Amino acid sequence: MHHMNSKALSAIIAITLAATPASAGDFMDWCMASTPGADSAKREQTCKCLADATEGNPDARSSMEQAADIADREDRFAALSEDAKEAVASCRPTSG
Repeated sequence: MHHMNSKALSAIIAITLAATPASAGDFMDWCMASTPGADSAKREQTCKCLADATEGNPDARSSMEQAADIADREDRFAALSEDAKEAVASCRPTSG
């Protein structure tokens, strides 16, 4: 049997996740819980941005969830899929 290509796998994952109507809310909940920080307003803003940036892209969300366990920030970013990296980079709060 041939190794399933990632596009087919993505489609299966997308269909599976589409069956959960609250997936955006679940992602927000996960994001808020996984980024403990002092400023909850900033965290919520970042998580909302990530949720919007990964709308309809379960692969990117799943990539973020899997990388969340990596302690080192740079290693964690390096472990993300390309789409997830783009989302994170576009939503990263700019610290002055």
